[in-house]
Amino acid sequence: MRFPFRGAFSTTTTSSAGKPAARMCFAIASAAITVLPTLCVVLISTSSFRSDRAWFSQRELGAGLCAAPCAETATGASETKASAARGATARLRSEERIGGGVRGVRWRSREVASCGDAGQLRCHMLRIPIRPRCRLRARAIRALPALILASLVTFAIGSAGAQQVPDSAFRPPVPRPAWATGAGPRLCLDEGHFNFHTLDNRFWAFGELARRAGYRVAPMRAAFTAAALRACDLLVISNAQPTGAAWTTYPQPTPSAFSDVEIASVRVWVEGGGQLLLIADHMPLAGAALRLAATFGATFTDGFAYGAAGEGSVEAARGGGSSEPTLFRPADGTLRPHPMIEGRDSTERVTQVRSFTGQAFRWDAPGVRPVLVLPPDYISLEPRIAWQFEPSTPQRPVGGWLQGATRRVGSGRVALFGEAAMFSAQIAGAERRLMGMNAPMAEQNSRFVLNVLHWLSGVIDP
Repeated sequence: MRFPFRGAFSTTTTSSAGKPAARMCFAIASAAITVLPTLCVVLISTSSFRSDRAWFSQRELGAGLCAAPCAETATGASETKASAARGATARLRSEERIGGGVRGVRWRSREVASCGDAGQLRCHMLRIPIRPRCRLRARAIRALPALILASLVTFAIGSAGAQQVPDSAFRPPVPRPAWATGAGPRLCLDEGHFNFHTLDNRFWAFGELARRAGYRVAPMRAAFTAAALRACDLLVISNAQPTGAAWTTYPQPTPSAFSDVEIASVRVWVEGGGQLLLIADHMPLAGAALRLAATFGATFTDGFAYGAAGEGSVEAARGGGSSEPTLFRPADGTLRPHPMIEGRDSTERVTQVRSFTGQAFRWDAPGVRPVLVLPPDYISLEPRIAWQFEPSTPQRPVGGWLQGATRRVGSGRVALFGEAAMFSAQIAGAERRLMGMNAPMAEQNSRFVLNVLHWLSGVIDP
């Protein structure tokens, strides 16, 4: 899974609620560059603005100015000086001059300015060339800090949300749908637990892929009860969260996204023949699903899985991600033999899967079949707060641990995965970098996702 600011910062991901301080500083700086020019316009509109094209009446100019010699007052109107001094009535030019012209002065007047015998100027709505002057009202000055703060925060939050969007143009081939459109199993995607992935957003491509394969896809926004689960053949849970609060406010350990009653209901439903795909990414998403995974015998790790053990991993994490993608292949033992790797025949066989950070987990229960196994040099970085890494951040080796595995439970099936972006297709950041099934080196991910769903539904390995 990738960070929402990823396109501007790095190669890894997380929720918009879990952004590091460095990313926020960068976002605020970007916001300042974009917002402040607009803010100036707002302030000017709330201010008293006088320019060289303002109208003045005799009362506004005051007796002192109107009593001044005509030749001195009509500054810039040199063509009227002589006639005004002789007491004649002069009509100033009814036009606007910008640059050049009379002394390069910008001015316009359509009213009559007349001078008496004593050379006194009588002002009749005379527009006199003056120096532009802007005076902020006291109210605008008092509102300035709040306007700046509100503008920057709004821009930063909006940018965060916009950094990670679904790739609606992604259309991987589905050469052999297992069912006719809308005739397959009922697939419910959990959207009732503050999920980071939903069908109308970051998991759009997942839902479309499943629909094109024949699944009847729908969001599930209710709590997990026996009655609610009866509407589902296959339940998909991706990156549930305990609340919608910022990750920096989460206590430790991360609270569960599911109640005890919900966990028990899901367990009974699976044992009775339900099919569960549980996806929980890096901290704090792994912690939020830890108790649900535990009911099936798995141990999630509320951390970040990185390669290149040692100080290099900490530096990569502090920069936002690993410099090398996580690839699973049969040749190095990281992509294990499994029916969902083989598919229904050789045309569906998968030889490479790419993931995007995520977590490492263990699953020592009977009947577990590994699918994705992390390389030997991988470690789990486990900071106190998500994405806040230091040289002293606790770490432990997780080489050989799992990032994907399956198990039959009663009459049902369970597939657990420790990374979610591999099941999605997204566009990240201003650079519009591809992430998920649409990313480089992830060309087989869509085939893999379909094989996972087919195994859960019994199309593969019935």
